[in-house]
Amino acid sequence: MFCLLQPSVCLADEALEAAKARYERGEKNFEAGKFLDAAADFEETYKLSPRNALLYDAARAYDKGGNTARAIELYEAFLRTGDNLSEEAEIRERLEDLRTKVALVLVRANKDGARVTIDGRDRGTTPMIAPVPVGSGLHKIEVHLGDLSWRVEQEFENGLTHTVNAELAAAPVLPDPEKHNRRFAAVLGLGGVVDVTGTNFPPSQASLLFGFEYRAVERKSFAVDAVLRIPLEVGQSWTNSGLVPGVRIVLDLSQRVPL
Repeated sequence: MFCLLQPSVCLADEALEAAKARYERGEKNFEAGKFLDAAADFEETYKLSPRNALLYDAARAYDKGGNTARAIELYEAFLRTGDNLSEEAEIRERLEDLRTKVALVLVRANKDGARVTIDGRDRGTTPMIAPVPVGSGLHKIEVHLGDLSWRVEQEFENGLTHTVNAELAAAPVLPDPEKHNRRFAAVLGLGGVVDVTGTNFPPSQASLLFGFEYRAVERKSFAVDAVLRIPLEVGQSWTNSGLVPGVRIVLDLSQRVPL
């Protein structure tokens, strides 16, 4: 009945119990040497019950587990809380050593207020106040502001602070294939008729071919063209001509048969 009358109090009690259970699991993982698991437990505990000391616990666990970049972030977050008078000197000394083992990245942009993500994690907006630590290897940096964006993949040298300059720009507009495909084409050629059963070989009825083609249908693997040809027979003193309409189906066999 009490929870029906005071649901917020019950929810707070449930969150506190969940935080306590998660913290105890983190302590066990830490004692067992499962430092990264312990760090995740302490961070989850902080989400359930944001006590500043949990930042320090998570930072120590990441530190011992080898995730130097995350350890630096949480040590610094703990220092900013001001609840660290007894540990401050020790933490700052430890930070000096850890910063030599990571690269520090500061992202600047030609627009203020742009959202910065590094390896998919939100790192705030431009202008960035302080560089963020990243580990070794290739890192993906993205900067977005409305329709403007910029991205790069880059490696950084440990122990140094790197400034990355982002030039935000609108994404290029890709051409619409339906609007830019060939529709009409003029044709000019030279042809002839070969009478395989008669005496017209080599052909004497050579013709100049004029005409047009219209692409009526175009799909990924085939197209349909409407064709009109006007042959003017050179061999008949330009006295014989006509119209040759037709339909042509163009198949793209490479869609089905690997070459």
